[in-house]
Amino acid sequence: MSLMKEQKHFKSCWVSASHPREAPWGEELVWSALPNVHGKIIYMEEGHRNSLKYNELKDECLFILEGDVEVEYGSELSIKDPIMHPLKKERLTHGQSLNIQSGCPYRIKAITAARVIEIGTGPLGHVIRIEDDYGRK
Repeated sequence: MSLMKEQKHFKSCWVSASHPREAPWGEELVWSALPNVHGKIIYMEEGHRNSLKYNELKDECLFILEGDVEVEYGSELSIKDPIMHPLKKERLTHGQSLNIQSGCPYRIKAITAARVIEIGTGPLGHVIRIEDDYGRK
């Protein structure tokens, strides 16, 4: 029997393009990868920070490519009971990462100008902003 009759579907490779997206704290270069996997290179200007937020359905890994950042993060319990489960703050630099599961709040502040790689799994959207310095909801 030939290979084509034995397989139900075929895997392949493909090329895709990225697109820039402006943000009040800098910009993002966004691309789609495999189904339910996306990537971003986040360029943050010194002294700026993004929203304190969480994703309802998406897990993320943030890898510090360049610069120094302060990350503020917590568990899903930090949202329901911030007194008993307060957010933590840590300074991260080149080569370090923050791993974030859905439902867990986090924020990045650029201590110096920074580039951060974000890889996310799950559907885009479904972001819940808790606080935002720029008035976004």
